[in-house]
Amino acid sequence: MPVRLNFEKTGSGKPMILLHGLFGSGRNLKALSRFFSGSHTVYTLDLRNHGKSSHHDIMDYFAMADDVHEFIKEHNIVSPILAGHSMGGKVAMVNALINPHVPSALVVLDIAPVTYTFEYQHILDSLVSLDTASIKSRREADEFLSEYYENPQFRQFLLQNLVRDKEGYAWRLNLASISANIHHITGFPEFIEHRFQGPSLFLGGGNSDYLKDDYRPVIDGLFPNNMVRRLENAGHWLHAEQTESVNAIIGEFLQTHSGI
Repeated sequence: MPVRLNFEKTGSGKPMILLHGLFGSGRNLKALSRFFSGSHTVYTLDLRNHGKSSHHDIMDYFAMADDVHEFIKEHNIVSPILAGHSMGGKVAMVNALINPHVPSALVVLDIAPVTYTFEYQHILDSLVSLDTASIKSRREADEFLSEYYENPQFRQFLLQNLVRDKEGYAWRLNLASISANIHHITGFPEFIEHRFQGPSLFLGGGNSDYLKDDYRPVIDGLFPNNMVRRLENAGHWLHAEQTESVNAIIGEFLQTHSGI
């Protein structure tokens, strides 16, 4: 059953829907939203179990794609561009494959329609290990996570999910559901006959292993009208590392297909 998704709407023009990655939220895509709201109506969503959206025990790609499809119908959005990073890119791809006549185009950032072997359980374990009932500040939480992660930017990415209410700190992520469904999240459903014929941009980071050349056959099979680009000196979070370049490449792609 679909859940209601928290969102932010900005700009005017042709609709664009932005979908974030695992452990993220819509706020991670602010740079994309700000840039494209100058020419598009941009809907930046929090996916289920993330951000301010509802929690649910089920978290496979069919369920998450259904959430987005219901959002599109509820808001009377016609022919949106679906753009997603990492897990959000997989949600966008599944949505386009199931509802191929709904999106006008697809933009996928540093992910492919394949199953990955990357290990996320250590991240979940580190977040669960934080005693949210006893910490007194975000700095204290950051110091705790520094034992697991040297990169301060990555720690801040995780800590955006730490919120405070009158009872203290808590994770707004549904860690239990994410952990129970991590095999779905790292995987990708098998599609035999489904295809999305619309224009599709796959943009990966040159320093990332998420969009390998080995994945090109499956991309070509499911999304035959595709363009694959790699951005040198960028990693998995390429939209944060090289914001202007990512915006320019996506903008050029959309201009090339002027009908969208």
